[in-house]
Amino acid sequence: MSHIGQDKKIVNRVKRLKGQINSIENAIEQPES
Repeated sequence: MSHIGQDKKIVNRVKRLKGQINSIENAIEQPES
């Protein structure tokens, strides 16, 4: 059962990375004024 906790940790890390990538994409798409 212990590997389930690790899976959750990995999923949370991936979600956080996705959020960071999204914000980077938005920053690139929006020309800086």
